[in-house]
Amino acid sequence: MRAAKWLTIITIVLTIIFLVLSVLFYFYKINLAYDISLAIFGGSILGFIMSLIEYYAAKRQSMETFYKEALRAISRLGKAKFFLINEPTNLVLNCISEEFSNKFTVSELIPIKYESKERFIDFYKQGFPTEITDSLKFIEYAEDWYSKTMQGYYSELEKSMDIYIELAGMQLGELDNAYGNLDFIIANRTLRKLAYEQIYNPIKEFKESVVREAYHFQLYKAGEGNISACTNFLLKLNEKWFSKKEVNRDEIHSVTIYQKYYDMLEDSVEKFRCKIYNQKYREDEHKPIISRIYQIKHEDK
Repeated sequence: MRAAKWLTIITIVLTIIFLVLSVLFYFYKINLAYDISLAIFGGSILGFIMSLIEYYAAKRQSMETFYKEALRAISRLGKAKFFLINEPTNLVLNCISEEFSNKFTVSELIPIKYESKERFIDFYKQGFPTEITDSLKFIEYAEDWYSKTMQGYYSELEKSMDIYIELAGMQLGELDNAYGNLDFIIANRTLRKLAYEQIYNPIKEFKESVVREAYHFQLYKAGEGNISACTNFLLKLNEKWFSKKEVNRDEIHSVTIYQKYYDMLEDSVEKFRCKIYNQKYREDEHKPIISRIYQIKHEDK
């Protein structure tokens, strides 16, 4: 792209120079110099036209390459998983922290704690089947419900961490090269600023934030990390890259999750594509990735 740009600039400068010289030589009746400068002027015009054609072809190709690489990058970033907690967040986090702490309680002098577990069960016991009247069967059902609920969260935690570890290893070298190759004669600063601020830099920021948190996930996978801390890191990623819309109406509570950052990048890449082909940008409605409806049986936290 840069070669085509500078070739065009050089040929237009030569064209202007020899146009001025031809006029001067003609005015001062220097025939030989006039003939030579006129011939060079004609050749430079032809060179300028050819270089201009090459420039616009290179411009479109470089913009298309950047568009394709950006689209490829955000399609991979779109795999980022929202860690959904259906119950009150503090109850689940306390249970995860308590279970993690209990694993390292080896001394008989330090009792294993079940306070968070009991609060969690107590919060939802009104939703248990009413036909269970026997206290032992109720305890058995509550234990089974708690175990399955927490196992579900641990499974989702593992899946989410695996995805972010995979995203942390994503290579963006081709995108770097494509952005570096953007170099225009007209509106160079405007177009590069658009590409940088709305596409290139946000993708790099997303990748860098994932790398920071994935470090802790990898430690946990290696048996050296804290699952409670990893859960908090996932919730921070939720807050930063996703948006959550909650609506309470009568006895119905609805939760809708959108890929906030991915949707923004997708819009920016589409705007860039429209600039390539001189098309009018039309904003599409963003679709949620998760939609849940719950019946309210308890007061929310």
